[in-house]
Amino acid sequence: MVLNLFKKQSKKQIIALDIGSHSTKIMSIEKEDHLVKDFVVAPTPENVFQDGLISDEESLSSFIGSQIGAMNIEDEFSVILGISGKGMISKKIDVPEIDDHMIPEFVEIEAEQELFYNRDEMELDYQILEGLNFKKPENKSIFVVTVLKSVVKSYNKLLDKNGIQCDVLDTNFGALFNAFEFNYDIEESENYMLLDIGKTTTNLTVVVKKQVIFARNINLGGDFFTSAIQKRMSVDYNMAEDLKISTVKEGEAPQDIVSLIESTLNKQFIEEFISPYELYNGLFPEQPINKLYLAGGGIQTIGLISEIEKFFNCPVKILDPFLKLEFPLELKKHKEDYKRVSSVVTGLALRSLE
Repeated sequence: MVLNLFKKQSKKQIIALDIGSHSTKIMSIEKEDHLVKDFVVAPTPENVFQDGLISDEESLSSFIGSQIGAMNIEDEFSVILGISGKGMISKKIDVPEIDDHMIPEFVEIEAEQELFYNRDEMELDYQILEGLNFKKPENKSIFVVTVLKSVVKSYNKLLDKNGIQCDVLDTNFGALFNAFEFNYDIEESENYMLLDIGKTTTNLTVVVKKQVIFARNINLGGDFFTSAIQKRMSVDYNMAEDLKISTVKEGEAPQDIVSLIESTLNKQFIEEFISPYELYNGLFPEQPINKLYLAGGGIQTIGLISEIEKFFNCPVKILDPFLKLEFPLELKKHKEDYKRVSSVVTGLALRSLE
């Protein structure tokens, strides 16, 4: 299993696997007619992750094996797994004008210096960015992604125990970009931000000139609101989660919970975006964000979308990963029920092996 970004087309059937802390999504797509062949969404077992890393390998492996096994896949297939969070770093680096065959060695040296990992500790991939180096046109800008081999190994074990081989490891932000690129007509003159707000993590991805140039994992998601309600109302976690969910249903939520979220918690949540947003603006002052697309279960939080729109001061839309996909009758119910949480698994299913 290797880190392998931004590749498309494959002769094998692809099984995409997105293991989230709240739910696990598995999908395969028929490439010729963009038909979703299989799609499974199941609650991820509790307490199998701790601080963004796998903490209960046995339980998670058994769960993954049972979910894939229930799909009864008969054809030869390839598994593509998406990850985010700890152990993964992305960064733009600039290199002098050199021959292309020298770039891999140069990138490895720069990655060691800038990302503070030894080369033998990390899987590394990169993409040359086009049309971004305005100050020094003779230089090349390169988007580098590294993942610790220890993290790769831990995910590989999950499938090895079930006799399943994972051929490619992809990043969640790369998958998010794939889903966005497939479903929408991206304008080269527009700069897009993609925010995928999950249970414990938010993936922030910036697309400029039809390429990913900036990505960050923010250790904050929908659990922030649940934990804050739990503390403020002195209730257990499950009750706090129920209170948060009730705000989505008109007329069912206590007014004090609605007021807490809209007047205080949304603003506190948005404050966590200030640092990565300022970093992006410092790196790319000539490329302000024009449009923003949101994904993830966390975007249902009452008032959060309007607060995000005010902070970033640009039009906000909901990313629909199923916009150009076809669903068989037995899976059509999934289109509305799960489209908010399925951008990553769709992007993984759309991409493929080199």
